[in-house]
Amino acid sequence: MKTKLIFLASILTLNTQCTTTSTGAKVFDAAEAVTVINFTVPYAVRLGIAKDPGATKYLSAVAVAIDTFATGTALTPAAFEASLDSVDASLLRSDAARTVVTAVTTMYTTFYLKVVEQKLDQENLTTVLQTLSADIKKGIN
Repeated sequence: MKTKLIFLASILTLNTQCTTTSTGAKVFDAAEAVTVINFTVPYAVRLGIAKDPGATKYLSAVAVAIDTFATGTALTPAAFEASLDSVDASLLRSDAARTVVTAVTTMYTTFYLKVVEQKLDQENLTTVLQTLSADIKKGIN
């Protein structure tokens, strides 16, 4: 239940990663996106592990997959999901870990769409990816 609440909280906070300009336009703000990630991901990971300590290995492997993905050039949500799908599925034994990864994927997809919509440099996505990975690791430790 707590993991589901964190998942919902992360979705509800996704709208805060934008800054409003003087013209009223909303612009993607990588610093605010990082704040949202820092606020939600470590706690979601801790709750997922508390519910299923066996999820640690899977979530560690997910963090490594995100690190590897961040070095690539095709940073689309589909490529992101494919990189997560490459993680050894035998390590995934719980709904708790699945919920954490779903939240991370939803966050990344939302940030990606904002960056593409505003025709921003994908460097913004690298920062988001590095933060996602670091915060998964922080939640594990």
